[in-house]
Amino acid sequence: MPVVSVDEIKGWLGSGLDNTTEEDDNLMELEKRIVQHVEMLTGRRFSEPTELEEIHDGNGKSRLWLRNFPVDNAITSVEDRIDIGDAWAVVATTDYVVNGRRVFRTNGEIWTEGLQNYRVVYEAGYSSADMPQDVKHAVMEIMESTWHNRLTATPALIVDQTIDIPRTAGVILTKWKVVSGSGAVSRVL
Repeated sequence: MPVVSVDEIKGWLGSGLDNTTEEDDNLMELEKRIVQHVEMLTGRRFSEPTELEEIHDGNGKSRLWLRNFPVDNAITSVEDRIDIGDAWAVVATTDYVVNGRRVFRTNGEIWTEGLQNYRVVYEAGYSSADMPQDVKHAVMEIMESTWHNRLTATPALIVDQTIDIPRTAGVILTKWKVVSGSGAVSRVL
């Protein structure tokens, strides 16, 4: 699912694209490439709800922060282990609660300090109706900059062009950036 539809892109770019479909594939390929770049810059996924697995370092505190959202309490499992290479053991659902991106231990417990000793499987993502408007705006600004400043008259070759982030899009995306140091490694299942 794209962050921005081809019709939204064409409306934003204007320039006679509204009345033709000949550039649709190029526009959607560029949108896909830009969204991948935005995800790399922010450390977040902006896609439809997807099941993810994250490996976390225990932090000696009562909460773990998940990298992606919205989560909507869709945690499939939380597991722990003592050392890397040990078998995973399920953490009972009564031993934690979910609040947004945070997973809190209950009963005064903490997430035991350790290296890659917690695994959380959960679903996170956005439906097209729930996609943050400021992220859509940033993607369209980057699309506009890239499309209008392409280095060649052949739009199909824009995929080889460097993506520059306009200042306003950069400011928007800064607030979505994952703060490093969470000790989480994330992957799509």
